[in-house]
Amino acid sequence: MPNSSAYYRRSAEKCIRLAETMTSLQAKARLLEIAQAWYSLAEYRQRQELDPLKDEEIKLLPALRP
Repeated sequence: MPNSSAYYRRSAEKCIRLAETMTSLQAKARLLEIAQAWYSLAEYRQRQELDPLKDEEIKLLPALRP
């Protein structure tokens, strides 16, 4: 499933493997930045999978303020 934390982690791992093949330091650095973004997204998604209501509650909080 393209929306799962496992999918995002696999995407990060692909970026890391690709970065390892790069000779350009700029390309390697950029791919590692992208991998970090994938990992961050995976962590965020994993939190949602564990507690799907948490993000909905956070969205509602500003509306509850006077």
